[in-house]
Amino acid sequence: MKKILPVLLAMILAFSLASCSAKESSAQLADEQTAAQINAALLSGYPQDALPLYQPKALVSCGFSFRENGVYDIGKDIYSIIYESTADQQSLIKYYGGLLTEQSESPVLEGDVITDQLSGTIGGYKVDLMFLENSDSTTAVYLTLGLPADDYVDANPYFSGYPADLVDQYGVSEMQEITYQQQYYGSKTSHYITIYRTSLAEPDYAAHYKDAYSGKQGFAQSESDAYAFSWQDGAYNVSVRYTGGYAPYITIDVSKAG
Repeated sequence: MKKILPVLLAMILAFSLASCSAKESSAQLADEQTAAQINAALLSGYPQDALPLYQPKALVSCGFSFRENGVYDIGKDIYSIIYESTADQQSLIKYYGGLLTEQSESPVLEGDVITDQLSGTIGGYKVDLMFLENSDSTTAVYLTLGLPADDYVDANPYFSGYPADLVDQYGVSEMQEITYQQQYYGSKTSHYITIYRTSLAEPDYAAHYKDAYSGKQGFAQSESDAYAFSWQDGAYNVSVRYTGGYAPYITIDVSKAG
């Protein structure tokens, strides 16, 4: 998948690892999930008629990302879904390849690892798909669907339940991505993820969030990342992370079970 925001790509890779580690819990749910139940769990508004799930066994995650600009090949606003299918890679490639009205990327072999990808268009939608075989004879399917320009939104419609005053968006220089995601790693968890560019230096960022939230329940600094903090606020779990480099950005993830 080309020209995806680095943070989004990192999230996708993280979900890939989480999918593997959560295989047992996903499998427990799979026996109880019918295709109809899985489809019903997708976000309202997702165009299932354009890009349906094929032989789904379990839903891993589904989300919608609103971006401030449309510089991405796939489009400004996107749906993203990860699910497990009972179909094998070849069957999935044949099925989704048959839906594409235009195709721009085909399955490839990278070294000894098969990375099966498809990208192209379905009607007015641009799509990216990736298929990775699991050890239990299922296939992990990663779908990304970009909305056509006429359907772009001005705000993430799935943030209606988000408590906007729960955590500061401190040091915003440019808003980048606002993502709502439902994860099903054994049970449903809703995530409200905000990513923005900042001109803050690490110490200024750290000082602000420590001063503002160190009194919250369970406030902690990550052992592996000195600029990642987490805490609890009522029913919500909050994490903030600073990522440095040429264009530093801050990620705020507010999650709630159920």
